[in-house]
Amino acid sequence: MANRISLARDLERGRAWFEARGKKMPTTKKEYDAFVKSEVEAARELGPLRNAIAMNSFLTGDSDKKNSLLYAYEPSQYEGRGRAAVAFGDPDTAHHVAVCVPGLGSQVSKIDEVGGDAAALYEASKRADPTHDRAVIAWQGYDAPQLGVEDPLGVAHQDKALAGAHLLNRDVSAIAATRAGAGKLTVVGHSYGSTTTGLALQRDGMGARIDQAVLLGSPGVGGSAKTVADLGMSGDRVFVGSASRDLVTTGFQYLGHDPANEDFGATRFDAESPDRKPAGASLQDHSRYYERVSEPAKPDQDKTGEASGSTGAGSKGQKQIEKYSESLYSMGMIATGRGGELEGEGLTAPGRKTHVVSTPHGGFTSSIDPEWQRHPERYKFKEPAR
Repeated sequence: MANRISLARDLERGRAWFEARGKKMPTTKKEYDAFVKSEVEAARELGPLRNAIAMNSFLTGDSDKKNSLLYAYEPSQYEGRGRAAVAFGDPDTAHHVAVCVPGLGSQVSKIDEVGGDAAALYEASKRADPTHDRAVIAWQGYDAPQLGVEDPLGVAHQDKALAGAHLLNRDVSAIAATRAGAGKLTVVGHSYGSTTTGLALQRDGMGARIDQAVLLGSPGVGGSAKTVADLGMSGDRVFVGSASRDLVTTGFQYLGHDPANEDFGATRFDAESPDRKPAGASLQDHSRYYERVSEPAKPDQDKTGEASGSTGAGSKGQKQIEKYSESLYSMGMIATGRGGELEGEGLTAPGRKTHVVSTPHGGFTSSIDPEWQRHPERYKFKEPAR
């Protein structure tokens, strides 16, 4: 409640500033950016208003977002990039809790991105285990490296991940201490957020406070970890989603060991996008781990073996079904304590293999990914037994 009051105050101060000048306050980030582009000095006077507008716009979205909790809100932190957390469900009472840690470019003004990912995982968790309450937190709790001239070298170093790891461990420790649920507490780190998560496990002992970690599109687990044991975890507690065409995981392994490698010892799950390019790696696949789509219902069966059913009407009254990417489906299972069932559903993936290739001019390492040739699919959760 206190964070909602702070947000309301920021919005009211902004509204008063505009009214005093006979102007209407922007209601979207795009409108705000257009205004300050022509009124450069106004941005300094308006302070955290851009973050407040972005947060308010996100929280007044669909029903799940309207019912979400503004778990943390410090819009002036990190030179105005801010610090915040939004929870779908109540982390104090939910049976299962997951914390989503974003990566490069994330900040409070982009809460719709990490918040959208968390909302997607919340929905997948609800489908994977409809019998228990669950909560998913969009954690924009650290100063992530930014794109372009704002922070040109930040993503190439572990400094911000290390600082973020301490904050992540602190906040996760607080969640673990106050939650009443007996289900799984899971931390999901994407991209640079996976490095932050890896360092929190290595340097801060976060593994003692959580049940599971999920590393998505990882450029490396940070530090000196070479196996799951170096994270203080076992292979059945660390899950890795790493698309074979994800350019970050295949071409930017500068932040520690690749957790998708066979020798790391984690449980790798299928994470290929059905919309991936026919050949070659791309940055697009780096942002597809939380994908879900609505498709026209068909009388055939999907990969779960269940006949496709209706979840509502689409255009022209056509029945639709909700389908999830391999990655999001798997994460819904993992976050609700069903990670051990992935192998039985054909959703575990073999790890990458690294070979040293010798040539007359020296040697180099080459990585072979068995997932490269596999045809990816979308999944539909089975309806619970009645």
